[in-house]
Amino acid sequence: MRVRVEGSSRAALRWRGVALDRFDGRNWSQSETTSVYSDSDGNLFKLGTTEDITRLTTQTFFVEPVDTPVIFAAPRALALQGAFPYVRRDRDDGLASRPHTLERVTYTVHSDTHEPPPERLRAASTARPAGATANLRRPLDSYLQLPASLDTRVASLAVLVAQRAGARNAYDAARAVEAHLNRNAYGGDYRYSLEMRAGGADPLSDFLLNVRAGHCEYFATAMAVMLRTLGVPARIVNGFQPGEYNAAADAFVVRQADAHSWVEVYFAQEDAWVAFDPTPADGRPAGTSGTGLAGSLRRYADAFELFWIQHVVAYDRQGQRTLARTLSSQISSYRMAASESADGLGALFAAWTGGRGRGLASVLGAVASPAVFVPASLLLAGVGLLWLRRRGLARVGRGAKGGGEAAAAAVVEFYARMSASLASRGLSRRPEQTPLEFAEAVGAPEVLSITNAYNRVRFGARDLTGAEAEEVERQLLTLERQQLIRDE
Repeated sequence: MRVRVEGSSRAALRWRGVALDRFDGRNWSQSETTSVYSDSDGNLFKLGTTEDITRLTTQTFFVEPVDTPVIFAAPRALALQGAFPYVRRDRDDGLASRPHTLERVTYTVHSDTHEPPPERLRAASTARPAGATANLRRPLDSYLQLPASLDTRVASLAVLVAQRAGARNAYDAARAVEAHLNRNAYGGDYRYSLEMRAGGADPLSDFLLNVRAGHCEYFATAMAVMLRTLGVPARIVNGFQPGEYNAAADAFVVRQADAHSWVEVYFAQEDAWVAFDPTPADGRPAGTSGTGLAGSLRRYADAFELFWIQHVVAYDRQGQRTLARTLSSQISSYRMAASESADGLGALFAAWTGGRGRGLASVLGAVASPAVFVPASLLLAGVGLLWLRRRGLARVGRGAKGGGEAAAAAVVEFYARMSASLASRGLSRRPEQTPLEFAEAVGAPEVLSITNAYNRVRFGARDLTGAEAEEVERQLLTLERQQLIRDE
């Protein structure tokens, strides 16, 4: 997904997905699944209020088709605007709706991302709230729950770490445990690893006391459980790190590699959940586009794809005409900043797509300077290919030869095309079905073959050959002809 951010803060943002409060020694879950359904007012779902409007951070999400109902957002979402049939909010502020498996979803979230300063958190009382509050919608004991079989050495380690740090309050204890895990302070000796070597009857104690290596879920679990043994309420959050900021698009590009787990700690006096991240820095990738020419190409590709989504896909026709007129009138002021400003790139793009020949002439004039020639040329070339593909002139065979990402994108589109054709016959994949299970249930050889191709490229890191791409296209046409015959 791609995320544009406006408002009070861009620092330390994370895209929150699901929070979990119950730990059985091996797995996390939600102790209650009761959810609140919010009514929309013109696609605006009102979720809360804020004391100060200057605290608001606005995020616009452009999410690729993904098989999950989760709606990602920065912490404490107060309002959500998007074309959702409904929005479900659970007791831990997780948002969800219907899974969007076949189309992109665009939505805007307004979040109060303010966190009380450390001095106020250090002075916060440990007194329990009398009942539910704006940010505590289940009993506080839910966030102190521990498995009966927990190794007693975990609690002893938590006490030792807090004592060594001289922690006299919940905030300092949380910072001490965080530093023990992610900076190896106070006797820590941990490292990030994707290998899952911790095991035994109590994998958490094995991780903390023996293996001392694991991925973000191990670190987040260790911190949450250690704090709970000290009487500090904590929960696990799964979501995404902010991703890689792309200046050309003025947006964060968030990939699967940015998936992450962290900890939220509750401070009752402030009625605030505060984020802590115990995972070492080498487990938090700063960006995956790469460097040099290849990295620049990827960033510009992301930029023009986002411009296409925002200016064409997410706009109705009247909006496109209005946008084109506005940008056309301002094109001269953007020409000199084409390679430095996302607004400049957006104006060049919109002028070329909306202004026909006159827009193209303006673009050519703008890129005459050597300083902007290369990035603008890359942008125009990419937009041209995307323009052809949107009109069905760039076939899957050509896309498949362009590399893994292009092939994956093409196959995702063709899988969506197949799904739409089947849906018109009343055959739709249920949320619990994998693509292969659905294909086997349909029973058509074309569906099974297309699904196998989809799985190879989407999940198997393989490109389609030209012959395979042509076969996918042939099978799709067969399915579509069958539907035409049925309709007649």
